[in-house]
Amino acid sequence: VTTQAPTTVLPGTSVPSGNNSGNNNTGNNNENNSNNKSHNANLQNVTIGSLTLFQRDIFGNKGTTGFNPNVSYYVAETPIGFQTASVAINLEAADAKSKVYYMINDREDGNKPIRPYALSDGTAYNLTLSPKTVLDINVTVKAEDGSTMKFYSINLTWERTLIEKIQV
Repeated sequence: VTTQAPTTVLPGTSVPSGNNSGNNNTGNNNENNSNNKSHNANLQNVTIGSLTLFQRDIFGNKGTTGFNPNVSYYVAETPIGFQTASVAINLEAADAKSKVYYMINDREDGNKPIRPYALSDGTAYNLTLSPKTVLDINVTVKAEDGSTMKFYSINLTWERTLIEKIQV
């Protein structure tokens, strides 16, 4: 019995051909062009107007401020006293060759889509934001290779007053 150490494949590389089974044919003699395509499905930056973006833990608690491409869950809050305003939502891909899809749902209106799931055209999406609005922004980034994807979720809500925090 012979054993082989597991092979680690890094993005942009391929598994060496040949194995202990004697079958060296991969079934495709042409070079797979997806090997040369980027596997980067990260966002580089997210901004929602001048609102502060907080990273969230798995329990929904606010943590560190700012965007980190390795964190998938975020919350942004409109401040107490916020007045209706146009807010620019920017979703910037880390790799210009990847595609960014997103949708915005109104959680207070049965998750009614405000912006249906669609491909970002690379420009900011301007949203008229009212006080005490609760929205979900769901983002999918698809890498140039066509198969690597990453998901981000941003909950947009409002900062509660002390009385609102106490009420159930």
